[in-house]
Amino acid sequence: MSEEALNQVSLERLILVAALKTKGIEDTETRGLLVAWTEKREQKVEQAGTREAQVEFEIERAELYKEAGLVDEALVAFEDILTIVTNEGLEELVIKIREKIFSL
Repeated sequence: MSEEALNQVSLERLILVAALKTKGIEDTETRGLLVAWTEKREQKVEQAGTREAQVEFEIERAELYKEAGLVDEALVAFEDILTIVTNEGLEELVIKIREKIFSL
């Protein structure tokens, strides 16, 4: 990914986090930004076609919620990831995700 593309992704994330913090997840405009962000990330996961890409996306989404102060949404997302990595037997990630859950 080019530096310009990375900067665009970072800007989109900053805008989304700011909208989530100030307007909340139920705001129509914010919900639209979240859906668009999610769809872009899901396309990349589908293109990669790996479990690792799925886990990375889910962690990114949970971190986004956490950064925006949406603790309940972050907790649900982290718990979903925990289920995935536990079922896959990825012990290092199980420990990492549990730590993230306990830090909420």
